[in-house]
Amino acid sequence: MECMRKIFFSFTFLLWGFLGAEIHSVVVKWSSGHCTERCALTIQERLSRQREIQEIEINPSLGELTLKWAEKRKFSYFPIKRAFQAAGVGVNAIYVEVSGDLQERKDQVYLISKGDKTRFLLMAPVRYQSRRYSGVIDPRVHAIDPSFKAKLMELGKKNVTFSGLLYRPALGGDPILIVEKFRLSPES
Repeated sequence: MECMRKIFFSFTFLLWGFLGAEIHSVVVKWSSGHCTERCALTIQERLSRQREIQEIEINPSLGELTLKWAEKRKFSYFPIKRAFQAAGVGVNAIYVEVSGDLQERKDQVYLISKGDKTRFLLMAPVRYQSRRYSGVIDPRVHAIDPSFKAKLMELGKKNVTFSGLLYRPALGGDPILIVEKFRLSPES
């Protein structure tokens, strides 16, 4: 599963990396067994009405869709939520690939996406230790490691692309992006 996700992100990176958009891709996953073809059509129809969404590529048998976010439109979970609620199915995960500039405020690092200025709070993935009890996962407990944060801030305000899972997007406020990988954009 992890290998498939890495391959998918690599493919998504190649596919969307050449476009000028700030939010390169948004991948939404749900339980495919809970959504029939009619349900998938409802999701696609509802999403196509949203000004924030430029293109939709849906695969109901995998329970996955890829969105191309419209330029100059701030990222928001709520158009996605409304479409899925209309279809009667829940969202399992949302993966985002976004480029922008880094900003440090207090002890936190943010990515400000180009053009639309959506501010993403960057967090580190949870590191599991074998044979250790793992409690409730909350990324506020897993801030970016100080040494990694220093390396990120060395990049300055250069254009950087991050990809990863959104943590609890329905919370509102700044979307929390759990960084799975990052790269300097070619124009940096």
